[in-house]
Amino acid sequence: MEIEGRHEAQGILSEILCGMYLDSIHVHSIAMNLGFLRTLERQGPKNPSEIWISIMSTVRVVDSTAPIEEAVRAGDESSFFSLREEALRDIYRLLGKEISSVQVERRGELILSVQGKNIVITRDEAEFEEIWSVMDRTPDVSQDHELHITLADENRIVSKTRRGHQVFG
Repeated sequence: MEIEGRHEAQGILSEILCGMYLDSIHVHSIAMNLGFLRTLERQGPKNPSEIWISIMSTVRVVDSTAPIEEAVRAGDESSFFSLREEALRDIYRLLGKEISSVQVERRGELILSVQGKNIVITRDEAEFEEIWSVMDRTPDVSQDHELHITLADENRIVSKTRRGHQVFG
């Protein structure tokens, strides 16, 4: 099933995330938060200086030349925690590297291209309320955000900010 509004979300996320640098990794039992920073010369009203991506689902790191279907399929064969362990090692190697492109795939997979690698966030069989979220300033979902875009398990991409909710598509 194709996620409605994915093209619109991809455009917004590309504009915001491209050119940001992976700065930090925070890991909890289920959630992983990736922190990204923007250099001072690239900051502006539409370009927040800090972005967090919260991942509550499977994440893999593959070569950018590998088909995305391979990364999604490969995630079905291993346990959540063994995939997380492998991804952490690969993501750690990308600290300080720049996001060159962002894709939102047909089923809502979020793909960040960084230094010849793709960080691929896919759905799990045991899907959580939110698959991935992109937020400014803090990964704390209870805070008010100027930017908060999320793929929810109802197969929709939603923008949740202090100005209200918007469903893409």
